[in-house]
Amino acid sequence: MIKEKAKAPLFKLPSTGKNDFNLKDALGNYILIYFYPKDDTPGCTLETNDFNKLLPKFNKLKCKVI
Repeated sequence: MIKEKAKAPLFKLPSTGKNDFNLKDALGNYILIYFYPKDDTPGCTLETNDFNKLLPKFNKLKCKVI
């Protein structure tokens, strides 16, 4: 587990649209990465909806949500 305020290790993972997300490409920017256990479950849907509601606040802080 990564501890609070620790730097994340560099990684590259599959993303939407047959693209990859590479953390190295985001260096120097604020990003929030959230993970969920399974598609189309009530908890995941609620979490995603909450992030969508807060997206304008993240954008104002120039923080990209991934």
